[in-house]
Amino acid sequence: MFNLKSLSSTSLLFAAILLGWYYSLTYAKGHWEIIRDPQWKTDFYCVCFVDSLYGWAVGEDIIIHTDDGGKGWSTQNYEAVGYWAEFKSIYFVDSNTGWAVGANAKNVILHTNDGGKTWIGQEIPELDWPITIWESVYFIDENKGWVAGWCGSAQYRLFGGIAYTKDGGKTWKIQEDSLDIRLYDIVFIDSLKGWSCGQSGTILHTVDGGKTWTKQQTGISEQVLSISFIDQDRGWAVGGNGTILHSDNGGEDWIVQTSGTDHCLESVSFVDSSNGWAVSSMGTILHTEDGGEIWRAQTGAEYVYLLSVCFVDSLRGWIVGRQGAMFRTNDGGENWVIQGDGINSTLTNIDFVDKDNGWAVGDYSTIIHTTDGGKDWKLQFNEYMSGGIITGFRTCCFIDTLYGWAAGDEGIMHTSDGGKSWQFQTTDIFCKGITFTDTLNGWAVGSTWGPEYSRIYHTIDGGESWNEQLCDTDYCLYDITFVDTNNGWVVGEDGRILLTDNGGEFWIWQRSGTHKSLYAVAFVDANNGWAVGENGTIIHTVNGGENWNLQTSGTTQDLQDVAFVDANTGWAVGRKGTILHTADGGDHWIVQESATEKDLLGVSFIDASTGWIVGEKGIVLKYSTLNAVENHNPSLLPATCLLYPNYPNPFLLASGRAGAGKTETTISYYLPAASQAVLRVYDTLGRMVRTLVDGQQLAGFHRAQWDGKDENGVSVPSGIYLVRMEAGNTTKSIKMVLVR
Repeated sequence: MFNLKSLSSTSLLFAAILLGWYYSLTYAKGHWEIIRDPQWKTDFYCVCFVDSLYGWAVGEDIIIHTDDGGKGWSTQNYEAVGYWAEFKSIYFVDSNTGWAVGANAKNVILHTNDGGKTWIGQEIPELDWPITIWESVYFIDENKGWVAGWCGSAQYRLFGGIAYTKDGGKTWKIQEDSLDIRLYDIVFIDSLKGWSCGQSGTILHTVDGGKTWTKQQTGISEQVLSISFIDQDRGWAVGGNGTILHSDNGGEDWIVQTSGTDHCLESVSFVDSSNGWAVSSMGTILHTEDGGEIWRAQTGAEYVYLLSVCFVDSLRGWIVGRQGAMFRTNDGGENWVIQGDGINSTLTNIDFVDKDNGWAVGDYSTIIHTTDGGKDWKLQFNEYMSGGIITGFRTCCFIDTLYGWAAGDEGIMHTSDGGKSWQFQTTDIFCKGITFTDTLNGWAVGSTWGPEYSRIYHTIDGGESWNEQLCDTDYCLYDITFVDTNNGWVVGEDGRILLTDNGGEFWIWQRSGTHKSLYAVAFVDANNGWAVGENGTIIHTVNGGENWNLQTSGTTQDLQDVAFVDANTGWAVGRKGTILHTADGGDHWIVQESATEKDLLGVSFIDASTGWIVGEKGIVLKYSTLNAVENHNPSLLPATCLLYPNYPNPFLLASGRAGAGKTETTISYYLPAASQAVLRVYDTLGRMVRTLVDGQQLAGFHRAQWDGKDENGVSVPSGIYLVRMEAGNTTKSIKMVLVR
C-alpha cells in the first residue's frame, strides 16, 4: 500500500517537482485580460458642455459628468430625489448650475447648483397627467428657463406642453398644454425670443418669453426633432428623412437645405453662422462650414444610433447615442474618438481565423470586427442597417479572412469581403447555430416557425439556398458542429444529441446520459468531442458519440460555449464570469480568473496560447501566455499589485559543464502606481537566496529573471523556492521549482 510517510525527503521533493511541473505546464501558462468593456450600460439621450472641459450627459437612470473635456467620465448621484425612470435632456448655464428632465412617475425636474454633486427635485404641481415626458430643457441664466415635451390625459390623448420658471425652478408655470402634438426641443436666445419644435413639421415661436406661441410655416410634414439658433435671426432645425431647415429671419421663412441623406437627423448644433453639425440614427455625422449651403459627411460613428451633438467652438465637440455610444473631437470632426470601449450590445458569439482577424456578433444585430487581435474593434453591422429585419445575432462562423456568416433570430447573413459588406441569404430561419467546413458546405439549426421549434438546414452553395434535413425532433436545438463534410453533431434541450456521418442525409439520436439542456458542442476530430450546458454540465466522448461520459466541471453555472484546440486542451465559459480550463481532455477542469461577474457567452481559440471570450454588455476577454504580459491594459486591471507565476516552472538548469543547457525563469509583476519594489528569492527554510529587484519602479508591467544562482553567483541545488514581492503596503509570493 502506498504510504506517504515511507517516502524519503528526496522522493517527496521529486514528487513535488513532478506535481508542480505538471500543473505548471498544463494550467499556469496563461492569463485572461479584459480588453473591451464598454463603460456605460445605457442609452445616452443628451450631452451638454459649457466650455471645453465641463460637460454632462444623461440617459436611462444615469447622469455622468466630466471636468477634463470628456477624457474621463464619472456618474453623479441623485438618489436623494427618489424614483427616476429616464432622463431625456440636460442643460447647464455654467459649471455649477444645471437642470435635467425626462420621464418619471413623480413629474420631477432635477436641479443642481454645485455642478451635479448634489441634485434636488423640483415639482410642477399643476400637471396631473399619468404620462409626462419632458423632452428638452433650456435656461438663459440661473433663473429663467423652459421645458418642453408631451403628456397624456386620462384618456391618453397626447398633448404638447411647455412650462416656464423665473426663479430657477422653485416654481413652474404651464405656458402651453393644448397642442395635439409632441414637442421635442426648445431653445431661447434671450428672455423673450424662443422656439420649440415637434411632430408634423411643427416649429413654434414666441417673442414674449412664452406667454404666447405662434406656429411658423415650415412647408414640411416630417417631425422636427432639434433646433439651434445663434441669434434672433439665424437658426437651423433638423428631423425626419434627413430634413434640414434654415432661417435667417427668425423663422418667418424656413428654407430646406440639402443634407445628402434620408436618415432621421436627431440633433443639430451651431457655434456661429458658418459652422454646424447634425447627427442621425444611422451614425451619420454632417458638418457645414458655410451655414448649410453644403453639408459634408464625417466618418467615425458609422451605423451607431446617435442622438445628441454639442459643440462649444468650431473645433471641440461631443456626440452621444444609444448603447452607451460616446464620441469626441478636437478638430471640428475630422477625427472622432470613440470613448468607453464603444457600444454596449451583449455579444453572444465570437470567431477568430488567426491571431489578428476576428468577429463578434450579438444583440441589436451587432457585428464588430478586429484586425489587431482585439485591441481595436470596428462596427460592421447593426439593426439600423438591417432596417429592423434582424434584431439580434446568436452565432457566427468564418472560414478565412473573407468568407463568413452571421445568424440570428430572423435570418442568416453572409460576407465575402471580410465584413465590409453583408448580404441577407435568408430571413426565414430563426437560427441558433451555424457551421461551415469550407466556403460552400454549411449547416444551421433553427426553424422557419419560430425560435421554439427546431430543424436542421444544409447548404452546398455557400448559403445561397438552404434545404431542410430530416431530424425527427420537437426539441429545441442550440448548436451544431462539423469536422468535415460528413461528420457532424447537434445538441439541444433535455440532453438531446444528434449525429450524422453522411453530411446530414440521415441524423440519428445519441444517448448523452443527461437530461440537462446542452447549449454548445465542440469536436476536434471524428472521435473526440465535448458538449456543455445547463447547471455546469459537461459531457465527453472519445468514440464520436457512441458513448458520452459526464465530466466534473466544479460549477453549477450554466455553461454557454466550449472550444478545444486538440484532444486535451479546451475551455468552457458561462454565466457569472465562469471560465473553466482543462489540459487533459476534461478529466480535470479548473476555474480560471475572469475578473468579471458578467455572463460569458462565446469563446474562440486559434491555438493553446491565444483565445478570446465575449459576453454580456459587450465585454471581450483575451487569453495569452504570461510571456506576453506586457500587452495587458493596466486601466482594466485591479488597482493592486500583481505577481504572476514564473515561466517556465519548473525550469531546468544544466549541472554539467558551464553554460550547457543553461536557462532561466521569468517572473512578471504589475504595479498600479510608481513605488519602491523588492523582489527576493528564498529557500524553503526562509533563507534569502537572491535579490532580483530592489528600487523605485514606475507603474506598469515588469519582469525579472532568475538564473538559479545566489547572491555570490553560486548555483543553488534543485528544489522548491519562493519569490516574495514587497511593493507599497502589498506583499505577495509564489513558488518555483528548480530542476538540475
